[in-house]
This record gives sequence, C-alpha cells and structure tokens, in this order.
Amino acid sequence: MRITGGEKRGIPIKVPKKGTRPPTGMIRNAVFNILGEKVSNSIILDLFAGSGSFSIESLSRGAKRAVMVDSSKEAVNCIKENLIKSGFLDRSEVLMMDFFKAIKILKKRNEVYDIAFVDPPFEFPLKKLSSGFPLISDLLKNDGILILRLKKGIKFGEIPRFEIFSKKTYGDSEVYFLKKR
Repeated sequence: MRITGGEKRGIPIKVPKKGTRPPTGMIRNAVFNILGEKVSNSIILDLFAGSGSFSIESLSRGAKRAVMVDSSKEAVNCIKENLIKSGFLDRSEVLMMDFFKAIKILKKRNEVYDIAFVDPPFEFPLKKLSSGFPLISDLLKNDGILILRLKKGIKFGEIPRFEIFSKKTYGDSEVYFLKKR
C-alpha cells in the first residue's frame, strides 16, 4: 500500500498484520476526490486509524495536523513507523486508547477538527458506534465533515447532528460523507 496523492505520493504505508482492513488506494483516492480542497490546511481526527492511511494521505495532500486513535498496540506502532517514514511525525499525534475515551479526552482539550474519519472494524457494534456520534459532532467545526466507512449493507438510522451528502460503495465497503448540521 502506498500514499496515492500529494507531496509524499508513492511512499509505502505499512499495514498491521491483523485486526485492520485498510482502505484501498481506490477508496482513498475516491474519498479525497470528493473532499477536494477541504483537506488543505485542515485539522484531521482519525478514529480507528489502523495504519493511519487516511490521516497520512490527508497530510500529504496539505492537511495542517492529524490526531490518530487506535486501541491496538500493533496499529499504533505501525502508524508511528508510517509517520516517521513519511516525515509527518511533527504534525501528528497518536493516541492508543478506545475511541470513547479518546473522544472524551479530546473534548476536554477543547480541540475542534475539520474532518473526522471513522473506519471501525466491520464487527464493531453499530449501536456502540452510533452512541459516539453526538460526541464526535462536538469535536467538529460547524461545517465539519465526517467520513464513515462501514460494511456494505449495514443499515443505520439518521445520525443526530449530521446530514449525509454522499454515499459511495467500493467492494464490501460503503463510505458515507456527512456534514455537521
């Protein structure tokens, strides 16, 4: 797997051996084609970061800063290695913890983000994930964007405080693009 665009295009990204399903280059390219210039100078929050590919891709395409969260030690080590290799360590923060705990800690810091990537394991309980959306909303700027990647066919109701503006299917994944209301 490699960075697909921006200043660090072509640099390899290491992927954890287990527990993650990193977005393919096709998915990342499609996501960033939809986001366009919104990535430039943005502050990124990446929950369930895995390899960190969404954040690293964002940084390569001009994002100012990224905070990545994953509960797996292997994933966090992989992310740090990828940040060193790509030269983005100084513009990043990596937190090894459950996403609920991370959201609560970040909320106490009064940080706000332009874009949040939420890419949980397919087996992650939807009800548990859904209960985190109001908290994620609190971390996003008023015009902030939430990118949500789920297993194809998963049905969920309306997400409070968010409006879906696009939905794309890629293989066994569906990617939702939501704007904070």
